Amino acid sequence: MENKDNKIMFIVSYIIPLITGLIVYILYGKTDRRLKFHSIQAILLGICYIIAIIVFAIINLFTVGDAGGILSIIFDLTLLLVWLYGIYIGYRASKGMEANIPLLSDYATTLSGNK
Repeated sequence: MENKDNKIMFIVSYIIPLITGLIVYILYGKTDRRLKFHSIQAILLGICYIIAIIVFAIINLFTVGDAGGILSIIFDLTLLLVWLYGIYIGYRASKGMEANIPLLSDYATTLSGNK
């Protein structure tokens, strides 16, 4: 059963995906199936985000000069776009729309038990 007061929690899940997703999961995971799904999806997005940061940092270690600066800007913009996409997914979910992240939503569905 979805509570209207919980609608903001869909967006909150994606603010700092790993941390806020985990908090929302702990607080609302047992009472709201959609929030449980989106909190798990946010956690998975946060894990992907951290992996991307590590990969980008390793790649950046091996670049020198202007190439390193350009790659750093590209990586930062990419991570910003991924974060904004997560916020957008949370917004869509708060409005009751379909809001799945490709590749992550199937796994989140399995983990949340919503199959």
